[in-house]
Amino acid sequence: MMLLLVLAAGHPLGLPEAIFTSVIGVMGFNFFFLPPILHFTIADPRNWVAFFAFLVTAVTVSQLSAKAKRRTEEAEAGRSEIGLSMS
Repeated sequence: MMLLLVLAAGHPLGLPEAIFTSVIGVMGFNFFFLPPILHFTIADPRNWVAFFAFLVTAVTVSQLSAKAKRRTEEAEAGRSEIGLSMS
């Protein structure tokens, strides 16, 4: 569930917001789901795996989203340019 929040933040907002959401997600995952429950512990290797999984997901989604936005803008600019040259 928390990973979906990271995905949702990474798509429209951008890299800084995605990384922030990733860190918050890892903290929530650590606090509520990893033993000892209701404590922050970062010494367990599972915590590091979770942190890097969330972080990699945030960066990847953010980069893919930014690339898609750039391509969309380039395509729209090209379409406008073609429309103007045909007039």
